[in-house]
Amino acid sequence: MTRKRSIIWTICTLAILSLFVVRGPRRALTSSSDLRGPYTASVVWLKGMNPYDSKQLTVTHVNQGGQGRLVQLLHPPGILPLLAPLAIFQWQTAKSVWLLVNLVSIGIIILSLLSITPKIAHQWGLLILGTLAFAPIHTAIQLGQLSLSAIAMGLSAFALSGRNYRVIPALLIALAVTLKPQIGLVFLAYLLATLRLKVFLLSLLASSCLLGVGIGGIVTSEIPLADIQTEWQRNLSESNSAKGGDRFTDANPARSNLINLHIFLSAFISDQRVVSITVPIVVLVGCLIWLGLYHVRDRSAPLAIALSLPLILSLQIVYHRTYDAIVLLLPLSWAISEWTGIYQKTARLILITGAVFFVPGGALVAWAQTTDRLPLELTHHPVWKTLVVPHGSIALLVISLILLIVMSRRNSSGQRGIE
Repeated sequence: MTRKRSIIWTICTLAILSLFVVRGPRRALTSSSDLRGPYTASVVWLKGMNPYDSKQLTVTHVNQGGQGRLVQLLHPPGILPLLAPLAIFQWQTAKSVWLLVNLVSIGIIILSLLSITPKIAHQWGLLILGTLAFAPIHTAIQLGQLSLSAIAMGLSAFALSGRNYRVIPALLIALAVTLKPQIGLVFLAYLLATLRLKVFLLSLLASSCLLGVGIGGIVTSEIPLADIQTEWQRNLSESNSAKGGDRFTDANPARSNLINLHIFLSAFISDQRVVSITVPIVVLVGCLIWLGLYHVRDRSAPLAIALSLPLILSLQIVYHRTYDAIVLLLPLSWAISEWTGIYQKTARLILITGAVFFVPGGALVAWAQTTDRLPLELTHHPVWKTLVVPHGSIALLVISLILLIVMSRRNSSGQRGIE
């Protein structure tokens, strides 16, 4: 490496590290707002009280050193025993501990990507810097999101697949399901769809055990399960109401932070009932095509391609924010490894499309709209509404289509995944 190139790499590394620290860990110590519910609920659960009682959670959170904002638990009970070790700490310390967990999760994701896409090993430096520069990573750390560790558990499970492990991957996927059901269940469904039945059943058993421990702790506290169900349903209902029935339309100026397909379609279809029907149909068709291609034509597809598709499709069917786009690191790592390979054209197109997630585009667009910093002629222009606001949703849709095309045209062997 020449001296000039070394200087450039050093400057880029320092810039990316600075950006990562400022946008991620630094803000996590003062925010971690998405951790409040699961953490406080675990504290309440250990004390034998109702972990779904939002009033009790809010009071407990204040007693633990937090602020008096409303605290709710939306997760199933399995999260309660999983985060119980965190409940021994006061809120400020718990945020620091969870920040450490998320930082370790980033390392696990990088190691998993190196295992799943071995051709990228000689570009490990680029992979590390790219991961640290990825905006969804920053947002997940800032909010204390559980999705980061869930994705780390899921990817590490498949990274171990080539070593004939079954129990460890099953436990890791069970952890992913418990930490973030919307993400973990996709890993679980992939096992079933690709007929990895032993690991699927072990994962299902392990996640059920965690769920059982959570429910068992509630039952032994003599809290009627009917009360738990009522409070949980109320929390979910209030959360959906807070997001609003128009959260995918112009009525929500911050909708650019969402990446599900509803955002893109809502720019063309005003009737949200039609959008709600269209999105599942589109995603279901995509899943059926993927399943057909996998079983009929290409069961030897590289794991990075085969697993990426259901993960990306799942982001488009229900409410997802930009931090869940961390799963895009999987197809992006494959694209980097194929930069000069036989799939270089499609790989480069994936990288160009995925580049929109290396800047906090959703937050910037929302900021521009809510602060009126840009001319109304711009923010009300059709191009702004149809391309700029739903740029994340569009990127996911385009990458899904590219991966489907790659699978349909493949004729060479690749990784099989967990057997």
